[in-house]
Amino acid sequence: MAFFAHRYRIAKRRASVLNELELLDKIEKHETLTKKDIDGLKYIMWSLSVSKERLNYLIIIIFSMIAIMISIILDLRYLM
Repeated sequence: MAFFAHRYRIAKRRASVLNELELLDKIEKHETLTKKDIDGLKYIMWSLSVSKERLNYLIIIIFSMIAIMISIILDLRYLM
């Protein structure tokens, strides 16, 4: 649960940087970016590059599969 709360906060912060600086609009219009805009983009790109999110999702998938297999095995034992 803590992992998802942490990921939510990070995603919310990234979105707020995009929204507050209106970065998507500026990029679509090919506007010149300020230093603050560039710093915001650097933060977003840095946070994506160091994220361990993919590893965490892999671990969640593996443990979910294990839990499902255990549940099936226990259900089959109960039926016998």
